[in-house]
Amino acid sequence: MNNWLNINLFSGACLLCGLPAQINTPMCRDCRNSLPTNTTCCCRCALPIKIDPVRLANESAKHNLYCGRCLQDPPPFFQSHIPYHYATPLINLLTGLKFSQQLHHARLLGNLLTQHLLPQLTSKPECIIPVPLHPQRLRQRGYNQALELARPAAQALNIKLDTQLCQRIKNTQPQTELSLRSRHANLRNAFQIAATVPYQHIAIIDDIVTTGHTVHELARMFKRAGVAQIEIWAIARA
Repeated sequence: MNNWLNINLFSGACLLCGLPAQINTPMCRDCRNSLPTNTTCCCRCALPIKIDPVRLANESAKHNLYCGRCLQDPPPFFQSHIPYHYATPLINLLTGLKFSQQLHHARLLGNLLTQHLLPQLTSKPECIIPVPLHPQRLRQRGYNQALELARPAAQALNIKLDTQLCQRIKNTQPQTELSLRSRHANLRNAFQIAATVPYQHIAIIDDIVTTGHTVHELARMFKRAGVAQIEIWAIARA
């Protein structure tokens, strides 16, 4: 399972600062250490949580944190694995992938996600499902960044990657352009799930989770289709 660490992904300059990179990764040690880790967060939705240092000293506390929203209104997924905050310098890698055709960023980010997942997964999902793009958006961009992130994770973890099970049938307005109140309505009826879902445990993967409306809606539809366990995987949490 750890063979991916031995693949020579890059030899040369760090993608973030341009200084010499470490062996087998396109990042230097300082930039790797500067990535904004999402250490204390809700284990259900990965929302960052401030916690008393005394409580944090108890290792079990890190794995039993829930935000107020998830306690009051649990989402249709049972856990989230999101290793970083959406902050500098990670933003540069994510925006480069999403808006500037920097597809090589996906390999690095996918491997960072995999490295986070390896010690966390007690049981592997039966498949990974990337959040789909509408065909018009896919033609404009040329690729789905969620799918590109999913490829290295699926390969390293030996989990099936399913891109046919769900489709985005509504060309929604970008969520970042909308108010918090409008985001839920924007995604209503945006996705279509296959009539028969042959899995009981899945992981939905996206690049960034901001308010969580997108993954919540997709998870809700899979839950309604009979999937028992749904996880959310992403690189960064806003």
